[in-house]
Amino acid sequence: PIIDPEYHYETVNVENEERNLSSLLWWMKRVITMRKNHPAFSRGDFEQVVTDNASVFAFTRTFGGEIILVVINLSRFCQSVKLTLGRYAGYEPRDVFSGNRFPAIGEGSYVITMGFHDYYWLRLHKPREQVRLDEGSEAPLISVGDDWWELFDGAAKSRVEAVLPAYLQRRTTCGCRPFPISEVRISGHLIVSDEGFRAALLLLTVRYNIGAMDTILLPVSLAGKEHVSAVIGPNTNRVIARVNGASEGMLYDCSSDAALITLLFETVAKRKILRNRHGPLFCAGVTTGEWAFPERFTGPIRTIRSERYSSSFVWNDSLHLKLYRRIEPGIHPEVELLHHCGGPNEGFRNVPGYIGSLVLRVRNGDTLTFGMVSNFITNTGTAWNLAVDAAVKYLEHLLTLPANDAAAAMISMVDAENKPAGQEAEKTLGMFAPVVDLIGKRTAGFHDALSDGTEKGEFTPEPFTSYYQRSLYQSIRSRTRHMIAVLRQTMPRLSGADRDAAEWLVSNENAIIGSFQMILKKSFPIIKIRIHGDYRLEHLLMAGNDCFIKDLDGRQDIAQSERRIKRSALRDLAGIINSFYAASRRALDTGLKVQEKQLLPLKPWVSYWFSCAASHLFTAYSRNIRTARLLPVSPEDRLTLLRFYLMDHAIDDISACASHEYSGIALPVDALKMYFGMDA
Repeated sequence: PIIDPEYHYETVNVENEERNLSSLLWWMKRVITMRKNHPAFSRGDFEQVVTDNASVFAFTRTFGGEIILVVINLSRFCQSVKLTLGRYAGYEPRDVFSGNRFPAIGEGSYVITMGFHDYYWLRLHKPREQVRLDEGSEAPLISVGDDWWELFDGAAKSRVEAVLPAYLQRRTTCGCRPFPISEVRISGHLIVSDEGFRAALLLLTVRYNIGAMDTILLPVSLAGKEHVSAVIGPNTNRVIARVNGASEGMLYDCSSDAALITLLFETVAKRKILRNRHGPLFCAGVTTGEWAFPERFTGPIRTIRSERYSSSFVWNDSLHLKLYRRIEPGIHPEVELLHHCGGPNEGFRNVPGYIGSLVLRVRNGDTLTFGMVSNFITNTGTAWNLAVDAAVKYLEHLLTLPANDAAAAMISMVDAENKPAGQEAEKTLGMFAPVVDLIGKRTAGFHDALSDGTEKGEFTPEPFTSYYQRSLYQSIRSRTRHMIAVLRQTMPRLSGADRDAAEWLVSNENAIIGSFQMILKKSFPIIKIRIHGDYRLEHLLMAGNDCFIKDLDGRQDIAQSERRIKRSALRDLAGIINSFYAASRRALDTGLKVQEKQLLPLKPWVSYWFSCAASHLFTAYSRNIRTARLLPVSPEDRLTLLRFYLMDHAIDDISACASHEYSGIALPVDALKMYFGMDA
């Protein structure tokens, strides 16, 4: 019998292997699945590939236009091998498991290095020529033999796929990440129609040149030749291609068409199920009976926002539809949070009332949430506008006083018992102080609601363990090192304040990374909960004498699974405080109509206004929080955690500038300098 504990049945068994995604069982499952997905492995023609290394065996299997290259290292040592693949010159090998690209094959020998007993399964891909559309040029032409919606099946589908990369690359509101697109595939589509309007909801698999993939929702329709001007208007950026044949007109992105939005509103209101061979589209989770929906949505529909990953629409100033463009399997995080906080039986009402979802179910059983309907909150703007206005008024008041370059001392952000400091903060903030009080109160109520997970496993609080502290440290350390490494290469192209900020970052790299160890020096007996994840002043709507929290989908540029991770409530609070600093700097940089030499003495007072706002917010939050262990007990521990999360936000803001080659990093670097210099 096997008695070695490493291989004993108590260690190696099906249950344990199922739990470990790196186990031999899962490897076998993946290999079997891959073999089934590629018929060339079992039915393809076999041809051995000539190599210069006897320890490496290579061959190709070809079937129906698919070519698989298999390379196997039979040695127990690492090997380098030259493959004779001249007949495949111009082809691009891609790993069948990950889709990662290898250098294109040339006319000469193809060199591969391999680990011991290593192997590669590579699909040889001949890149299709993508249609490139220069600004101002005419849209590409696609011919169709039958109705236009037949473009997404059979041979015609490849012609549409060829024009989509250029279209998606130039559009910033279609859901794609800001990386070069290498390939687009139509993985499915759903035809929807209502009273003469017909659209196709395309599910696109978008592959980027960095190897990542996304599923993108692209609603398209055809504007007939005689209706192009009326349907599309002057905004020809929505045109994907010209279509001729049995159907003629312009294929265009109809995601903002009133007819489509009306159809989607009605799908939720009437709980319609729109069926198609690609799966049913249905409305899920209508949670309240308070809404008396009209028979027809005939009122005005307006677009209130179009962003990279989502668009928002309002019907009759009463219902709000959010259309997600980058979608993933499973329930959407925003739907979860709204359903939990704003459902009929919950106590926190300062979020939009959740009504229902639009879900696409595909053949493999996955459900993808691509829309959410909630009540529309009539508002007077966001807290960001109020913060900027308050900071401008404060700085304008200072300009009326005698010149004084010395700023008052920074007020502690977390000392709620310091009454003189609190009074000074109220005096500095003026009419904005009650707004900050309200934000602190509503944020506390929001976190109390999210920590109430007694009957809902997704919202059950978790301990803030030492292992989690270590993971926080390793994450921010690796992100900072990567960001600074990329910045070093970009720095020669920067100038002015951005160049100075980059030089400060590079020269203080070790000190900044060393400061992150504050998270490891003590334990924090607190809990983690589901949080907003992208909590900023822009996501607080002001309505009368109250405020409402919106956009609960967190950072839309990261995966939904990551957005569901439980974190400290202080990360949300740090997001608002970081937003205060950005607002105060906006007031200084663009809000004052004075000469530049008059701005310089005001810079220290910007920091003072920021510290007053931060201190007042934390005091209001601490006073209203009801859930035990959301905050550390001691002010010192609170400041340590808050400082860590503020630096985390600043690092994220600096990294976000990478898409613009770090233009504009001076502001987040100034914020990092301030947080870096705080006494922990």
